[in-house]
Amino acid sequence: MPLLSPPVAFLIYVALGAVVLTLAGRRSRAGAHADVSTYASGERAGSGHGSPGYGPFYAAALFFAMAHVGVLIASTGNATPMGVVYLIGVLAVLLVVGAG
Repeated sequence: MPLLSPPVAFLIYVALGAVVLTLAGRRSRAGAHADVSTYASGERAGSGHGSPGYGPFYAAALFFAMAHVGVLIASTGNATPMGVVYLIGVLAVLLVVGAG
């Protein structure tokens, strides 16, 4: 078994991440006395949401991912019955995501 097999590399990265998190936690507690209130510049912070959320992003990401997969399958695959069925499924997903 090679020295740096995937499980060994994973354990090394987990150990390194634990060390970094421990050192960062100790360092961040040193400055914990800073003011963390939301009051700034003479105004109270608003209670509304500052961002619309990730819903529109996921819909657009799914649309473009499915479009790219469909183009990749259509350009590199042969015209087999299963390929045609897959492309019809991709087209259906694009229509649903594009309409919603």
